[in-house]
Amino acid sequence: AERLGLQTLSELAWALRKLGRGQSQLAAKVEAVLRQRAAQADPTTLDALIEQLVTLGERLVPALAVLREQQAHVGETLRAQISSAADERSLLSLMADRPLPASLLCDALVRLAALVQDCPDPDAWAASLTAGPDFAAVAVKLYDAIELLEAAQLRDSLCALAALRVRDPRTLIAYMERVVSMLHVLTASDTARCLWAFCSLGLAQAPAYHKMMRAVDKKMDSLQPDLLCQLLRAIVPLGRAAACSR
Repeated sequence: AERLGLQTLSELAWALRKLGRGQSQLAAKVEAVLRQRAAQADPTTLDALIEQLVTLGERLVPALAVLREQQAHVGETLRAQISSAADERSLLSLMADRPLPASLLCDALVRLAALVQDCPDPDAWAASLTAGPDFAAVAVKLYDAIELLEAAQLRDSLCALAALRVRDPRTLIAYMERVVSMLHVLTASDTARCLWAFCSLGLAQAPAYHKMMRAVDKKMDSLQPDLLCQLLRAIVPLGRAAACSR
């Protein structure tokens, strides 16, 4: 059993159950090896692996069960570590060193931004943190995860980058493309917050700016007054480029 792949192990476990031998010594051995394989799975690819196995039919149910258990365990452990990180540097180190799935990477980035905003001089502290090698590693992970982010995660992580004053062109271009591709599912509020993030980073002339502005314009009446004021405060300092676009 130790030499078999995950899919083959799952099919074997399924067959043993169908044959009424689910409680046999062999079934127990297969189950143990399945759990070992699940524990060794890369946390960053667990979601994709589970999605892939779901499409392969009922013979993969045994593998899906142990992988989902592992997914839940990994998520709970990492969430606890993110929420209990002593300070910004320890959280940033965790983000750089641990393999975080896209959703938890977003959660960690949001917490990092919140911690920084609570500092006496958030702009200076953000500049110090984001200039180091740990954040460079996080930026690479984030770039790779952007396509996996759901609407709320996309909004929250982008706003966190804005709060941290991150102006990495490669990352922000990827965010622009992702936001534009999701305008049909983003709410007006989500789009406005994304637009605020880009404007606060001085990106009024970015290609995505006009499409986002049109999307917000169509539902301007639905925006909360505080969000609208926040957006305007970000746009006004940008001057003529933003005014002409509006």
